[in-house]
Amino acid sequence: MGTVEAALDRAAGRRLVTYRDVRDAMLAVARQGRRGVGTIRRLLEDRVGHAFPAGVLEARMASLLRNAGLPCAIPEHTVTDEHGGFIAVVDFAYPSRRIAIEVDGYEFHSSPKAVDHGNARDRLLLAAGWRPLHFSWNEVEHHPDRVAAGILGTFRAT
Repeated sequence: MGTVEAALDRAAGRRLVTYRDVRDAMLAVARQGRRGVGTIRRLLEDRVGHAFPAGVLEARMASLLRNAGLPCAIPEHTVTDEHGGFIAVVDFAYPSRRIAIEVDGYEFHSSPKAVDHGNARDRLLLAAGWRPLHFSWNEVEHHPDRVAAGILGTFRAT
């Protein structure tokens, strides 16, 4: 299922399709004995009705969380302070545990200005009692077990 899952998430992350579009296409060709329908049906069951991924890396992280059996995280979560003031929008969040997950692609996190902005955001999140976790494309794509273990370890610590 990995290749189909990766292709689905990349297409959705690049906004080439929506999960509902793929579901509708699947339903149009689905019939008893049709090869591949079961695989795409299982993948879509987890995705239809969920928030649209902000990009390819976010879609891969959402898949990683699902495949690791971790609870469903809230994508694109707005973190506010105790007065409702804006702190940050994080890629994924577990608000009840105050865990913020950021997936750091090179394109948006490589300049000195982006690094400074990210560090300042992390300080604001920490001051508000949140635990920011950062994972790179390489970690999400090539070391999903380590990523899942890091998140699970943070769950146990909260």
